[in-house]
Parts: sequence; C-alpha cells; structure tokens
Amino acid sequence: QGIDSEGEVYSILDPQYDNAKVVGEILHKKPGAITSQFDLGYATTLNLVKLLGDQVGTAVEKSFSAFQRKSPRHALENLEAVLQVLRERHYLDRSGLTGKGRFCAKLAGFEVHLTELFWEGCFEDLDTTQTALLCAAIIYETRSRGGQNRPVIEDNSIPGRIMNRARKRVREFRRSEDEVDRPSLLKELDFGLSFPLRSWMLGGSFEEVRRAADMQDGDLVRSFRLTVQVLRQLSWALPQDHHLTDACRTAIQLINRDEVDAEKQLRTT
Repeated sequence: QGIDSEGEVYSILDPQYDNAKVVGEILHKKPGAITSQFDLGYATTLNLVKLLGDQVGTAVEKSFSAFQRKSPRHALENLEAVLQVLRERHYLDRSGLTGKGRFCAKLAGFEVHLTELFWEGCFEDLDTTQTALLCAAIIYETRSRGGQNRPVIEDNSIPGRIMNRARKRVREFRRSEDEVDRPSLLKELDFGLSFPLRSWMLGGSFEEVRRAADMQDGDLVRSFRLTVQVLRQLSWALPQDHHLTDACRTAIQLINRDEVDAEKQLRTT
C-alpha cells in the first residue's frame, strides 16, 4: 500500500485457458506511468452538487487530473457532460437533486444500474432469489476463455418482461451518454451468473456450483461477494420499511455462507 519499497504479486493461472505470451508480457513489460484516471462518477457528482451547488466546478478545477494536464478544461468539460446526462435522466432539476437523484447519491457502486432499475419498478414483483439474480446481472460479465465464450446455462427465474424492461432502461441511459459524447462505462446486464447463484442460494455445495458454472474458484467467490455488496448497497439506500429491504437482507444471508463468507474465513485462519 505504498509503504514497502518492494513486494510480491501472486496470480492464479489456469494452463487450460491462460495464454503464456500474454502472461510474459505482463511480467516483463515496462510499467506504465502514473496518470490520473479522474472520471467523475454519477453518485460522486450528485453528492458534490448537494454539498457545493453551483460551485461544484471549483472542486473539479482543483483535481489531480486538472493539475497533471496543466489545465482544468478537460475536467470541466467532463463535468458538464455528466451534469447534462443527470438532467436528461431526471436526477437533477433546477432546484437540485430530485428524489431519483437523492436515491442515487446514497449508493457507492453500480449506482446508475440500481437507480434506473429501481425507478423502473424492475424489483417490485421479484422474490428474494430473483432480486439477487437481478443484482448479479449488474455486476457479472461473462469472460471469454481462449477466444471462445464459455457456454451459459440459461436460468429463466426472472420473468422475461422484467429482464427486457431492465435491459431497455440501461440502454436508454447509455443513449443519453452518447448524446453528449461521454464514453459509457455502464455495462450491459449479463444474466450468465443466474444458474450457479440460484443453485448456491438453494444450498448447493461450492464444488457442485463451481463445476456447473465452469469458473475458477476465485472468480466465482468474487462474483458472489460482489452480488452481496450490491444487495447491501440497495438495502442501505431503501427506506427501512420498504418490502425490498427484507428481500435484500434475506438474499445476503443465503449467499454469504461457507466459502463466500469472508469474515468467517478470517476468523478461522
């Protein structure tokens, strides 16, 4: 974390899929220079607007990105693009944050996906398992192995009309970004984790689920833990008496067990 002058990095390789040439390039190529990756997220921008109002540009002018570029122009242009998208999607109006914007500002990761899907009512009629599967689709991205996509076992637990509405909502947001020439980091929904996650929530063993998912142990655990994080984010943003809060908490309990439970692993090692 910046204290030791040198250290070691470990990575798990799968000889069946990992390319030796690519691994060699990672090990031996010249490290890249430190450059600012400053890109205002939507929740961050909303919180800055909430705190600073019209003075939000001042904070951007003082960023490391503006310092490194020796000009705040790029950062300010990026800010204006973000603000335009937020206005277009009704997160902001002339008085400041809307109800939708205040909801989004409470989130700190995948905030746009969660806000758009919640505001569209996609979670409204889902049960506990379906709620978790929709959250998993937000974080998951099917990885290609050796240039070939891994086969995905379809799981139709979520009604098709809900999946279509959710996908449409994400596409609409991406179109709003395109209109202001803002490169979109908003990933499409990917339901490729649905079958293994549902099996895990129903009590399947880790080895059984891993074989069915055809994923490395670390990838599967990381995906399940990310799903838990998204469920927590959603439950924190919701009113305590909202029925979806209980669904999120129950889903977390069903997922966060055995190999997925990081706290339990720390206590037993």
